Amino acid sequence: GLWQIRKMAVRTARSVDSFGKNVHDEMTAVVQNTSTAYVTIPVPKIVWHVFQPEGSNFFGRSMFRSAYGHWYMKTQLYRLDVIAQERAGIGVPIIVMPENREITADDVTRAKDIGRNYRGHEKAYAVLPAGWQLRVEYGQQGRDPMPTIEHHDEMIARNSLATFLNLGMTRSGSRALASSSTDFFLMGVHAIAEDIASVVKAQFLRQLTR
Repeated sequence: GLWQIRKMAVRTARSVDSFGKNVHDEMTAVVQNTSTAYVTIPVPKIVWHVFQPEGSNFFGRSMFRSAYGHWYMKTQLYRLDVIAQERAGIGVPIIVMPENREITADDVTRAKDIGRNYRGHEKAYAVLPAGWQLRVEYGQQGRDPMPTIEHHDEMIARNSLATFLNLGMTRSGSRALASSSTDFFLMGVHAIAEDIASVVKAQFLRQLTR
């Protein structure tokens, strides 16, 4: 005849559609979008943990928010580096038309089609009219993006107090400092765990013991 815990199911933030509030701007329910229907879950049936809430914003603020800018820049640098390497490796086709005859609009259109359809692979070729020339020019290698990428990696690790992951691989220090750095990381993880535990105690266990 006693109550027991059967299951505590996760409700992901992406599935939450809105919140029910009372006149005091306090949360009374969570409206979940299950892709087939909208389900209203009252507050006594949920344990809602929020990191750094602001007013009635019950979604809170992600603890990785400060790392997002560095993650975005790092992703863009990788993308731009791939494009630069591809352009520098394949080269730019240059089509030289003969000077001893008049160049027509059809000649210009054909030259543009040849250059536009040029591909750098083992079976690449181009068929040119008599007197035309095709050469491929390679540009200079651009600025190395790796130092900037490593900087953003360090900033992302610093956001989570996980700088020890970069020690020995970058210029930020050696692995001899890893033990002292992990202490701060474990302290941060312990603080987050204590925060979650306090919410579970206040919102869930209290209902079972009162």
